[in-house]
Amino acid sequence: MGDVAKLVDALRAAGVTVHEWAGWQGRGNEGVREIQIEGAILHHTATPYGSAFAGLVSSTRPDMRGAMLCNFAGNSDGSLTVIGSGLAWHAGGGYGPNQGPLAPYASRRNYYTVGLEIVYPGTSPMTDAQYQTTLIFSKVVADTFCGGDLEYVRGHLEVNGKGYEGKWDPGKGPGVSYDMNLLRSQARSVVTNPIEEVEPMFAVVNLPATPEDVVYEQVIGLPDVAGATGFSARYVHLHVGNKDSRVVVAHWQLNNGGIAQMVPDGSLIKAKGRTPGVLAPADAHSLIVDYTAPLGLSVVIEAK
Repeated sequence: MGDVAKLVDALRAAGVTVHEWAGWQGRGNEGVREIQIEGAILHHTATPYGSAFAGLVSSTRPDMRGAMLCNFAGNSDGSLTVIGSGLAWHAGGGYGPNQGPLAPYASRRNYYTVGLEIVYPGTSPMTDAQYQTTLIFSKVVADTFCGGDLEYVRGHLEVNGKGYEGKWDPGKGPGVSYDMNLLRSQARSVVTNPIEEVEPMFAVVNLPATPEDVVYEQVIGLPDVAGATGFSARYVHLHVGNKDSRVVVAHWQLNNGGIAQMVPDGSLIKAKGRTPGVLAPADAHSLIVDYTAPLGLSVVIEAK
């Protein structure tokens, strides 16, 4: 998984809504499909309040025509839109008055920093929702890639600021910037939920053999998704032994009392065969199976 994709997952885990601009995975300038995130740079778009727009994906500026200008856009409602996972032209090439720990990357900063373009004028402040998301974005970048050090998150004014390229973003008034030290301090107090790796669960439930032409019924409980388990998907296979077997019914039982078909009724599974792995509905709590299997039937469950 690339760094930007990892960041998308971490932002969502922290409660941020992240929209996806079509084709974002692998999009980048000069064919650079992924960046290595060592920090972040915050910008304003100097446009009206709003959401991600095509000019961020493919610039109309004469000096950057067709180039991607950021990795994320910060929308007025507090959501984000991921634009591209690769190289974006956002950081500039100057050396700025307050680069902090990003100073070693000054000449190739676009390759090592993720760019957030917040969609607002810069001559007036961000919306409250945008500002809160900016704090969360900064904290998540720091926690995920920078050992928790918020100093790796800089404003454009710090790395290409006044006296260099005239930048004051992120701005809150004409030529007036947000206090980045205060922003970083506020970001430190943000509580996020770091992603925890969940070990897949693999279980086999062996159902008893049946006499020839006799149908048995079994109900198999499924592991929960989300919640304390951390699982987001359950896949189920049905396996048989050395004799052909028939699945008369295999239906998911749903939380609302309804059912959904797993495999077609009356499905024949040839000796030593199995069904394809089938994704259980998110609201399924169990699987009911009516079957005839002279050598028994195995239900294999993988939860991820």
